[in-house]
Amino acid sequence: LAKGDMRQRCCALLVTLIAVACGGRVATTALEDALSFSTVDAARARDSVRAMFTHSYSSYMKYAFPKDELQPLSCTGHDTWGSCALTLIDSLDTLLVMGYRDEFVHAARSVLQTVNFNRDKNVSIFETNIRVVGGLLSAHLLSSQFSLLTEDERAQLLGLAVDVAKRLLPAFDTPTGLPYGTVNLRHGVPPEETPIVCTACASSFSLEFGILSLLTGDQRFEQVARRAVRGLWSARSDLNLLGNHINCSNARWSASDATIGSSMDSFYEYLLKASILFNDAEYQQLFLDAYAAAIKHLKQGDWYTSANMHSGSPSSRASEALMAFWPGMQVLCGDVKQAAATAESFFLIWRIFDMMPESFDFVALMPTRQRAYPLRPELAESLYYLSRAQPQNMTWRRMAAYMVDSLERTTRYSCGHHGINDVLTRAPLDRMDSYFLAETLKYLYLVFDDHGWVDRFGDYVFNTEGHIFPFRLPGRNAFTTDDGNARGLRCGVSGAMLVPDNMTPKAPADTPHAEL
Repeated sequence: LAKGDMRQRCCALLVTLIAVACGGRVATTALEDALSFSTVDAARARDSVRAMFTHSYSSYMKYAFPKDELQPLSCTGHDTWGSCALTLIDSLDTLLVMGYRDEFVHAARSVLQTVNFNRDKNVSIFETNIRVVGGLLSAHLLSSQFSLLTEDERAQLLGLAVDVAKRLLPAFDTPTGLPYGTVNLRHGVPPEETPIVCTACASSFSLEFGILSLLTGDQRFEQVARRAVRGLWSARSDLNLLGNHINCSNARWSASDATIGSSMDSFYEYLLKASILFNDAEYQQLFLDAYAAAIKHLKQGDWYTSANMHSGSPSSRASEALMAFWPGMQVLCGDVKQAAATAESFFLIWRIFDMMPESFDFVALMPTRQRAYPLRPELAESLYYLSRAQPQNMTWRRMAAYMVDSLERTTRYSCGHHGINDVLTRAPLDRMDSYFLAETLKYLYLVFDDHGWVDRFGDYVFNTEGHIFPFRLPGRNAFTTDDGNARGLRCGVSGAMLVPDNMTPKAPADTPHAEL
């Protein structure tokens, strides 16, 4: 090793030894976990997550609403993604997951009374779709399932989702079908808007827009989402790899590094989940081809990195916190063995730093220049899926419990939970992103919630913001493009999907709940 590499490795080893001395082992065995993690431990961890959510949600409502997000250090709010009470919309289905039904009703009515999308405001079409459209659709569908709100109020939630989604449609009016990344909610695509859009930003609409077409009969939503995916795939390399940024005017790549992380992650996720939710054969085949290429060219041991889309040559040995979603996706298509190995590797990073830096060298086990931890959910998401795929293996619950303890020790503040600006110095970040309530705490709670309605009623797909979409949709097979069947999807390895063979809806029962 070069002197610099040796120095980094020694530093990483020292940090690891300190972590071991202060908190025990860096990794745990499945046998030891199974013997040492009880139902009492699970209940304690679940209650801790619920308390964290209550503290953060109440702080947002007290100090930040109707601003988009909470600034917990300054105990105030700020607008970030559209001036639409974003954290409240993002929190709606989490309120139901944690049993706060009365507060859900109050929050949904607050959204209906407060939010108006007829504004001269530039917004990201990607973030607006996954957070706002996704949150409103989930609230509409789940309130119908649980007979919450009035019929008119449920219709208004759907109407808001349709309204904002229609305001995103002008972005897709391009020669390639690939959308611009930004629209003005009142005026369409800004004249100065760049044609460069990230791969994930162009392709993560199939779930929300597909549901909108099923619920409204307006096929424009599903059609533009599918056309964008087809446009990206037609620009793939001979290796079936995509770059991470593309020109929506001419479908030429402006950044040719392929990755499963930033700017590309939900491209893979939405192919798989759309194939499951809509039983769609086209999305199924695209996912299988894209997944096989990623495994072949981007996987290095139990880690994943970036590579040139044309040659497959690695372009970095850095990994990202965003990549930690990948094991959860692998569980969905049956590749549980590889999912487990990669999740354990990511947890090693968490254990070293008590959180996960945005980017890190997976050889040196040290952060790169991107040292922040903005309360990201991806590792918690994968632990949730693994805990359901291997319910007798307590490893995943112990890891999630360690995450809960870390978050409580390092991010709690009097006005909420804050991000970390540097995982080495623990300098705080005056921001609580809405996904902390929509995803991070939701997934951690579900790891320990054996008897909650998400598991008992079953048959849900989560969008990339953690919003819950039930299978029971009118005409959910309407988009299947040939005689193929997505239900039997496999990633080419042994293992069972979590998608059940029997899609028959189960009638929801009343569940006990507490209130804020």
